[in-house]
Amino acid sequence: MAELGAKDGQAGSGPGEAEEETVGQAGTQVRSSQQRWALLKAAILRAQRQAKGGSTTEATAASAPGVEGSVRSIASYGLVHQLDSAPATDKAAGHADDGDFVLLKSQHFPWEQRVFLLRPVVSLEAMMGFNNTGNVCIWPAEELLCHVVLAHPELVAGKSVLELGGGMAPIAGLACLHAGAASVLVTDGNPRSVQAMRRTMSQLPSSEQKRLQAQVLDWTDAAAVDQLQATADVVLAADCLFFTQVHDSLARLMASVLRPQGFVLSSAPDRNGTRVQFLAVARGAGLAVVEDCPNLLDAAAQEQLLQTKKQPLFNASLHLAHLDRLAFA
Repeated sequence: MAELGAKDGQAGSGPGEAEEETVGQAGTQVRSSQQRWALLKAAILRAQRQAKGGSTTEATAASAPGVEGSVRSIASYGLVHQLDSAPATDKAAGHADDGDFVLLKSQHFPWEQRVFLLRPVVSLEAMMGFNNTGNVCIWPAEELLCHVVLAHPELVAGKSVLELGGGMAPIAGLACLHAGAASVLVTDGNPRSVQAMRRTMSQLPSSEQKRLQAQVLDWTDAAAVDQLQATADVVLAADCLFFTQVHDSLARLMASVLRPQGFVLSSAPDRNGTRVQFLAVARGAGLAVVEDCPNLLDAAAQEQLLQTKKQPLFNASLHLAHLDRLAFA
């Protein structure tokens, strides 16, 4: 069962591979290939352990030396906890037995949510795909964004919210329902992620289902982006900045879907400079950084991040999410 923050490595598919995608140094291609095979081997071994009843949260740093340990060593900020899990009970509706419903609960606010988490798929197609990372864990950056929404409901109350790259469990977008958003659209580029989102939606009260939609969204699909033009007051993005090849498309998308007085709230680690690179691209698309984000981190979030920094394998570039609020200049 995939769990909160229990990331399975996927070559070329997610934040763990930011180091590979920012090419330009001698030997990078050789290193990239070696890391991809190391990640694939590690994922297969983990799947075998899981099939034999092993834990998906056991330490796996040694399974892919120099790659996975540094990326996966910080599983969670401790802001959202998983309380229990149970096999999916909606198979009668035609769903495959490919995941579990888990109960997530905020550590600091009266919010809990049962979400559907997919089990990892071990295949070359899954490992080499770009849009698979959100299918194997809830990233700490998503956890932080969820906490910020709960701490500051005024950010989204009465507004139209769009979450980009939400993965199988877009808990930041789901928290917006609790915070009083008028409507929430959660999206991902992977159809399997969106199918999982919809299974989570089926567990919501009807009043919340009416305000929530889930759809596949390819950031490079101009026609799909045009359909969402000027529809969002708030755009949420958690750990979406690692893949530099789509920075231009992502920035254009954000600028297109935002209403004039809207803003983007991004939560992402630096990941070897990819965050800073994106912010520069966003400026070119007309979006400027609003310097008020430190005020959005309440005492609880600051304390949890401080504790995260004290962990032995902490790497600020990979594990410390930064909040950036962007709006039209």
